[in-house]
Amino acid sequence: MNKPAYYLPRVWEHDYPAFCGLMGRQVPPTYSAWLQFLAQRRSEAGASHEVMDIEVNPGEFARFCRLTEQKYDQATLAAFIAEKAEGHLYE
Repeated sequence: MNKPAYYLPRVWEHDYPAFCGLMGRQVPPTYSAWLQFLAQRRSEAGASHEVMDIEVNPGEFARFCRLTEQKYDQATLAAFIAEKAEGHLYE
């Protein structure tokens, strides 16, 4: 039986300051804290889901938010990475 997918946003260290600029206090203030947050989420989801990393480029995420007229928040981030997982690009 296949496990359902669970998507985690992958943000590269050099992009993290820009990502924080968009998300504000909704994400950890440091990249190392971000990685710890993701590790916890991966651990929690891993038993029942296939965990997949989806790259988040801050510029691409900003375009997605503008096009969809959504706020920079966790729900929009989840929608964005789900769209990217399906092959949609916002470059």
